[in-house]
Amino acid sequence: MTLLELDFTEFRELTLAKLAESDTTQQLRHELQQLKQDSQEAIAGLREENQETRSELIETQRRLRQLTQAMHDLEEENTTLRAQALKIKEDAANRELSFSRELQEMKKQLQGLKLRLVWLPGL
Repeated sequence: MTLLELDFTEFRELTLAKLAESDTTQQLRHELQQLKQDSQEAIAGLREENQETRSELIETQRRLRQLTQAMHDLEEENTTLRAQALKIKEDAANRELSFSRELQEMKKQLQGLKLRLVWLPGL
């Protein structure tokens, strides 16, 4: 009987060990499953954030192209306006010079007329 009791005790301990091992395995499987689910959720969140960031980047690039084009347009307009302003200054300087020459010529003509009036007899 003792031998039978020993066998039974050994069988019982092995069975309990396997059951305990089974619980541990089950627990580890559950934890692994939870970890997988958490990881998938985190990956899905990161993908969503990545998509939002890409959309923002695309919009920022589009806006940058618009602003760059606007800046180039303004630079061209600035160059044109500077050229026009320079032309206006040159024209004004030429008109002033021309006016000054005409004035000098008129003064000479007036001086000549005064001299003639002085030399005219009977006046």
